[in-house]
Amino acid sequence: MIVRFFDRQHPDNPLNGRSFEDFDSLITILNPTKHEHPFFCELIGQNDYKILIGVGDPWSCSQYSREDGNPPYLMALHSEVNEDGNDLEFLIGYTLTPVPYRFRLSRSQLEEIVRYFIETGKCAPNFRWEEI
Repeated sequence: MIVRFFDRQHPDNPLNGRSFEDFDSLITILNPTKHEHPFFCELIGQNDYKILIGVGDPWSCSQYSREDGNPPYLMALHSEVNEDGNDLEFLIGYTLTPVPYRFRLSRSQLEEIVRYFIETGKCAPNFRWEEI
């Protein structure tokens, strides 16, 4: 499936609107830099669904929803559901946005979700998803 990339923190990102057909070509642009605060970006699929991705180090997050903004909004849960931790923060539109700790994902978990979305347009079945 073809997905379009949008950096929701950096509106001037030259990659905004670029289409990707495979995981390997996309994943390199999701590598956070050591000098940048965690940020949100979106992958919009051809199937009217999207994933909002919080890209960070060491933690990331992912929300699956319809492109038109209607519910449901599903957040991937970490495999070890543990709410003992500080909220994560990701920049979107130059605003820090808190994300509850239980939605933290490791880099490998985020990559699994992104790969599955690019291949199928659906949320990865190996994860629990909570409606928010």
